[in-house]
Amino acid sequence: MEKNSVKAYMEYSEEKFTKRIKYKKGETTAFELNFLPGQQLPTHKHPGTEVFIYVVAGRQWYHYH
Repeated sequence: MEKNSVKAYMEYSEEKFTKRIKYKKGETTAFELNFLPGQQLPTHKHPGTEVFIYVVAGRQWYHYH
């Protein structure tokens, strides 16, 4: 089993949120999204997949369509 620190992937940009791939094998991908205040992820869908969201700091606001 591989262990990764959440803090190791915390990298921020003033221009837009950052995405850091933590794990990718086959069809499984784990990544970390880092947002500064006011940044957001555009509305999108993940048909045929399962998405797990884990908020490390701040607050979660997620709206399903």
